Amino acid sequence: MTFAMIDSTVLFLHCPIGVYYMHYVVTNGLAQGMDWLLAIIYLLSAMVVVGNGLTYKVLAGRDSNYPFDAKEMARFHVMGKMGKLRNK
Repeated sequence: MTFAMIDSTVLFLHCPIGVYYMHYVVTNGLAQGMDWLLAIIYLLSAMVVVGNGLTYKVLAGRDSNYPFDAKEMARFHVMGKMGKLRNK
């Protein structure tokens, strides 16, 4: 499947609450332009630190106590794809 399915919780709960919250903040003037800019910078930096820093550097390890199950590695031809990456 090429597109991920949207979870109904996100669609019917998180998104409406987020939209209402943003509407409330803008309508009541609770955030100014600099607040929005700082929020976007903070969001991007958190994505870089958590997404790249923790996932691929700090928490990654070949000698992990929690290896992937053989069934998981067999799905979607993961081992074949990893072999192609090693040969490059």
